[in-house]
Amino acid sequence: MLFAVGNHSKHLPIFECLEKFNVNILSSEQKNISEHFASHQENKFSDIKYTEAKNGAAILDGCLTHIECEIYEKREAGDHVIFILQTENFGEIDQTKQPLIYYKSEYGSIN
Repeated sequence: MLFAVGNHSKHLPIFECLEKFNVNILSSEQKNISEHFASHQENKFSDIKYTEAKNGAAILDGCLTHIECEIYEKREAGDHVIFILQTENFGEIDQTKQPLIYYKSEYGSIN
């Protein structure tokens, strides 16, 4: 798995000092959490309920599942830093929920 962060992002220093973190797969009931993390709010975890995974990173309450990751490698690519991840553990999928889908600037659902 990988993701990229722009060199001018104020969040880049945070990601650069992390070794382990979680990717939380939000449920369709968590649009408000998606919007909260997309906002310009300084403390992204304020008012967000979570527990700690085995790796010490956050598992958001009510998420569909989570993926525990370790940063394997960082590479500069143009005006971004690419973070290549190694997955360490997959959380159990909550079969009673649907995933939150965001595509082409709109929320959707799987029918």
